[in-house]
Amino acid sequence: MPKNNHPAKLAITIAGDEDRTHYFDDRSEFDDFVRGLLVGEDELREFSTDFKLYSKAGSEWVEVDFDPYNYFTDIDDTPYPLAHGQFLAHFGGADIDPKILWDIAQGCEKVIPFATESKSTQYLLQEKFQNLKDVGAWASDESDPAFTEYLDSTEQELYAIATQGTSFADEDEPEAWVTEI
Repeated sequence: MPKNNHPAKLAITIAGDEDRTHYFDDRSEFDDFVRGLLVGEDELREFSTDFKLYSKAGSEWVEVDFDPYNYFTDIDDTPYPLAHGQFLAHFGGADIDPKILWDIAQGCEKVIPFATESKSTQYLLQEKFQNLKDVGAWASDESDPAFTEYLDSTEQELYAIATQGTSFADEDEPEAWVTEI
């Protein structure tokens, strides 16, 4: 909870650590900081939405309910657009807290049981999560087989598009040619 006597208009407290309250007078700086938290620029948090937003109402701090998606222009601006698009399209109207839906779309499987009391919806969330995991929606390095397959496929597609109708690329080493670009 922010300190009552602090003169700022906006505050963010990162869960589990009262000493990590950040204060803002400027709304755009506040929004930028929230976006940074949502995309994981603060590695000390366990979940993407493990923080609380506050606004000053007179001399008292009031917790602000927020929808993480309001901090992005569209799905393509989110860190994992495929996952966010799929979860929003299928579960956006299912009375699931947007913060929990955000965490699931960020790749946090642990929050699925807390998303809803409906076992059938939990099952569908889990099934969608597994399908997205299988296609590499959250893959971030080459040690993940799904990500490696995606990279290989993308290089081959780029090579095919780039060399269509030309004869200057070495057909035996498309990856080397693509890397040079």
